[in-house]
Amino acid sequence: LEQKVKHCIDVATARYKGIAYYDGLCLWAYSADYLTLHVTSCCYVGAVIRNVLNGRECYAICEKGNPKAIGAIELILNRHNDTENHDEECELGYWLGKPFWGRGYMPEAAREMIRHGFEDLGMNTIWCGYYEGNQKSKRVQEKIGFVYHHTREKVSVPLMKEVRTEHRNIMTKERWIMEREKNCGKV
Repeated sequence: LEQKVKHCIDVATARYKGIAYYDGLCLWAYSADYLTLHVTSCCYVGAVIRNVLNGRECYAICEKGNPKAIGAIELILNRHNDTENHDEECELGYWLGKPFWGRGYMPEAAREMIRHGFEDLGMNTIWCGYYEGNQKSKRVQEKIGFVYHHTREKVSVPLMKEVRTEHRNIMTKERWIMEREKNCGKV
């Protein structure tokens, strides 16, 4: 399999580093009990890297001082998501291995990605969603300032071979600036 080089957000320092295929294996190991696809092949990992973790703004999440990927986060850009077809809008997507839940890693990484989207990429709107029942993802989105926009029923999730209900949230640049100022730069 070809080497897919991505970048890593070290959640303690917000620094970036290059990573490769090995990190896909790490992420796959963390997701083995989560996925309903019981695939034990490295080819599957390669397919996920090529088809899911391949966006221009996709990064691995790593713990401080450890280059091993524990999750992934991405800003899905320009018509490669289900938002309106506007170049100034994108979607935030993320996943974190279960052993790392509850440590504050995802809100920290998401805040940096949102900052990057608005300040560096010039976005005006960032969308994010969570599936019905995923209270941890809902809570992450609430913590970082997203607000409810709408619900979509019967959303196909091919990777999981399921159909789910998705709740869609939104953050505008104006809201982000207002929240950041209100919270002394922490949003």
